[in-house]
Amino acid sequence: MDTIADQNPEAILFEDLDNAIVGTGRQWGNPLVAVYDSSKILHELEVVFEFTPKEAAEWFSFNVEQLTVGENTPIIFDPLPE
Repeated sequence: MDTIADQNPEAILFEDLDNAIVGTGRQWGNPLVAVYDSSKILHELEVVFEFTPKEAAEWFSFNVEQLTVGENTPIIFDPLPE
């Protein structure tokens, strides 16, 4: 199976957050990008990076939610409650 980087070498990937990737996606006419689960990102920030929940939320807001770098920007999705 090709990796995201194989299919789109310009795709933005968050360092050390591979466990939060849940798939790939694209919009019509744009290249394939990584799709991250927001809850998994927050979990990784708390467990791997040892952030407090508040620190994780602040880092997520500044470094993930506000990231806009064009057509290679990852998609961040919020899972529906069960």
